[in-house]
Amino acid sequence: MMAKMSSPCKTDLNGLIDVTPDYPEAKRWAQRVVSGKR
Repeated sequence: MMAKMSSPCKTDLNGLIDVTPDYPEAKRWAQRVVSGKR
């Protein structure tokens, strides 16, 4: 289940970063989440 959720989660994070490039904090948070889930 975790692996399955990781797929859409990664896409969502990437999309968020792409949609909100003006939010450096969001980018950092997304990277932290990806690193922790990785």
